Amino acid sequence: PKVIDCFFTRLGRAVDAARDEVYLVDVATMTILQANQSACRALGYAHDEIVGMHASFIVAGHSAETLKQLQPSLLAGEVVHRSSTHRRKDGSTYPVEVRLQLSDAEQPPILLAIAVDVEERLVVEERLRRINRAMTTLTRATEALIRAVDHIQLLVEVCRIAVEVGG
Repeated sequence: PKVIDCFFTRLGRAVDAARDEVYLVDVATMTILQANQSACRALGYAHDEIVGMHASFIVAGHSAETLKQLQPSLLAGEVVHRSSTHRRKDGSTYPVEVRLQLSDAEQPPILLAIAVDVEERLVVEERLRRINRAMTTLTRATEALIRAVDHIQLLVEVCRIAVEVGG
């Protein structure tokens, strides 16, 4: 009993200090029961403001009905992964990847939602796509230069490559 209490106290502190946003949500009502410090910080709400809030307030572009549509999958024991967007208190938004899992260890069952802010990763991925597109454009233009018979053919081919590959 004392060891178990110590374990759950330590686990609670660790979850509260986690970098990812962690939420406990009432499955029936989709209201937030608990949120860790990262969730409060990311959204700009005090803990008291988040607790009792309907999940649709922070999940941008999703109504209470669209969130309810996840219930059958969750009740069937599936772990649901979604890309989504969270809405901060100031109205700004940021992209997240969310993992949802039902915990029937509690009665009534609760939903464990772990959200990871992926804004920086998406920016880096877009930068890499642009760099790769530029490298492909340069490679193909170099190949056209090697194959070109005259400067007109080269100009036409490089323009085509720039439009089709370079965007």
